[in-house]
Amino acid sequence: RGANAFDPPVELVDDFFWLRDDKREDEAVLSHLRAENAYTAAQTSHLEDFREALYRELLSHVKETDDSAPYARGPYEYFTRTVEGLSYAIHCRKARGATGKKAREQVLLDENEVAR
Repeated sequence: RGANAFDPPVELVDDFFWLRDDKREDEAVLSHLRAENAYTAAQTSHLEDFREALYRELLSHVKETDDSAPYARGPYEYFTRTVEGLSYAIHCRKARGATGKKAREQVLLDENEVAR
């Protein structure tokens, strides 16, 4: 290693850097990805029934609608909720110790809205 570990500097080449398109607007990148997706779909089409059965089995073991255990911080209790049919969690809080109609919950972050 020594005093100057990067002497001489190491140059790395990323052959796939041209695929980076953060705005999803480069037609060359998009057409390449569409072609790759079509190829993958064609090569794995015989697995479609298996893929669906595997997905259904996975969902049968997952409780989709659930609330996490709340944890207290300051005057609030924070918890996370998942809802059947939605892909992401909903982060909420409510006043500490509030129950029933007094337990007005406040949604802090709905990841499903952010993902749209």
